[in-house]
Amino acid sequence: MISLLITPSAQNDLDELWDIDEDSAAEIETALEEISHDATLMGRLTERRFRHVPAPSFDTDRFVALWQKGLNLYRLKFWDWQGGIVPYRVIYAHNPTTDTMYVLAVVSREFNYDIRHPIVTRVRTEYERLGIPTY
Repeated sequence: MISLLITPSAQNDLDELWDIDEDSAAEIETALEEISHDATLMGRLTERRFRHVPAPSFDTDRFVALWQKGLNLYRLKFWDWQGGIVPYRVIYAHNPTTDTMYVLAVVSREFNYDIRHPIVTRVRTEYERLGIPTY
């Protein structure tokens, strides 16, 4: 059965987000909790451009620059209950050998998927530490 785990570094990101933007932190935590308890939604997290409209509203996509380097990395984008875009993204990885989704980071959308950003270095280190295959 597919599972969703939040890494300690991603949990730290969420904890810090609670200090600066409670609404966004609540939206993200609630969405992750609801997704983790829905096998159908969990199974769709690796679909490119999957959009879930009823609450929690989110869409998925590959982290393209790192996907092209063989990493199973994705991002979640969320909408709040009023339909506004939450200004943070969740970066996560799929380990197909264990059927586990790992939340690796919660980042401001302004980070713009820059592969030179320090958060990407952290994500790549965590990815390797977790033993997630590359292709």
